[in-house]
Amino acid sequence: MLPRQLRWARLIHRFEALFLVLDAIGWIVFAIAGCDMALLMKGPLTIVILSEMNTGCVGGVCDSVCNEVPLLLRRELTPASRS
Repeated sequence: MLPRQLRWARLIHRFEALFLVLDAIGWIVFAIAGCDMALLMKGPLTIVILSEMNTGCVGGVCDSVCNEVPLLLRRELTPASRS
């Protein structure tokens, strides 16, 4: 019989793609919330766009509270690593 931790690790590994999709949905929710707040305050389009980008990125970086490297800051996703 496999140890309990190994069984959990295998289960989590199988659902890794699902976790990435849920993380992306979280980013979208944060971005839409920032955009909505800027629109409610009747800000100009540039403020709305900057607010959306800012809240989306900060929402993604909140993973660091959980002692995880945020997906936004991982090496394989940064433009510098593609060159």
